[in-house]
Amino acid sequence: MKDSYLNFSHSKLGNLVFSALGLTIAPRLLRYKPGDSLVKTSIILNRDKHVSIVEKCFPESQISIAGQVSTQTQALIFDATDIMTIEQLNECHVFFSRQLKQLSSNGRVIIVGKTITNMMTISQASAQRALVGIVKSIAKEIGRQGSSANLIYTSLFNVENIACAARFFVSNKSTYVSGQVIHADINVNNFSVHAWEKPLQGKTALVTGASRGIGAAIAEVLAKDGATIIGLDIPAAKEALSEQMKKLNGQSILLDVTQSNAPANIAEVIKDSLDIIVHNAGITRDKTLKRMSYQQWQSVIDINLACVARINEYFLAHECLSPQAKIVCVSSISGIAGNVGQVNYAASKSGIIGLVESTATRLAAQGSQITINGVAPGFIETQMTAKIPLMTRHIGRRLCSLSQGGHPEDVANAIAFIASPNAQSLNGNILRVCGQNLMGA
Repeated sequence: MKDSYLNFSHSKLGNLVFSALGLTIAPRLLRYKPGDSLVKTSIILNRDKHVSIVEKCFPESQISIAGQVSTQTQALIFDATDIMTIEQLNECHVFFSRQLKQLSSNGRVIIVGKTITNMMTISQASAQRALVGIVKSIAKEIGRQGSSANLIYTSLFNVENIACAARFFVSNKSTYVSGQVIHADINVNNFSVHAWEKPLQGKTALVTGASRGIGAAIAEVLAKDGATIIGLDIPAAKEALSEQMKKLNGQSILLDVTQSNAPANIAEVIKDSLDIIVHNAGITRDKTLKRMSYQQWQSVIDINLACVARINEYFLAHECLSPQAKIVCVSSISGIAGNVGQVNYAASKSGIIGLVESTATRLAAQGSQITINGVAPGFIETQMTAKIPLMTRHIGRRLCSLSQGGHPEDVANAIAFIASPNAQSLNGNILRVCGQNLMGA
């Protein structure tokens, strides 16, 4: 869907008008395309303590230590794992006040912090938590250049824990992900660097709601990354789903997920263990609460939340998932911030966050290597958002640090990252794909 505001702002006349009126000129964002370099090729690190680890994470990039170069760079990585006092936060100012000037447009900033635990002193915990405010503020400052900043908390700074998240955040696959915090806390014992070009080769992925929109984009990106796709949707979407799966050499399942026997029926069709399941199917039935019917409430809660819980429960109980399977749930910015006329939808998507966090805790306690994470899209340009009134749609696009809506492939790339075998250190995360939307920030 075209963004006329963005396109006009980049025209010669539009640039003059916008500059004169002091209006925001939304940046042109670089998105990954097959054949592009997966990650940025020049990276500046704040110190040399973990330089060998960073080099292993980015073998195709030129890694420099701050002070060694004075030219523009495409990415900055700040190792903050040793910041253990409030006074040491000054190191952030020293590094970023100098190096941000060298960051190119569509650049990437990563801060790597130490996971906060009850064993830390108050000063240590305060200093590490301050990194959240720093990264979110940097993200807002550099967003007008199309650049992003994100924070990785890890219990151990090593290739196994941080490589996947760091590479995603330094790539153009993370274009619409900014101001976010992700925890890479599972210490991976049997890690191997899978092929970055086709990380899902040999994997089988089930994508619900796969016939159109974000679901179709998820299926396409997972297929490009090597996965065999099984697309699920309602019988009414038969034609669209069949066409999509034919294009991807995938398999179709036509099913109403609200049926009590749906999980068993899905398992019967699939037969073999799944490596990836993406819970994308969802509906909206928007009304203010006082005008919302019980059916409008219940249908949204059931499809968006209850069905996800039932399928997960059945699949886990009946060993329908492979030993290191990845479960990915699609939440929403509405589930984080709420929205007028969407109490039912916000409840269902907030419930997804609780489901992810609770399931992750239980899986870890059981010693399972199956992980579950979620993504929370913001304003994404789809057929659904195209039906929003013009001015509301325009405002929705501007309410983020990047001043524009995201694309379905932005959500799909985030899901592909989480679903990768390389992402084994991630569990219980909710990653917002929203351009740092101001809602719930």
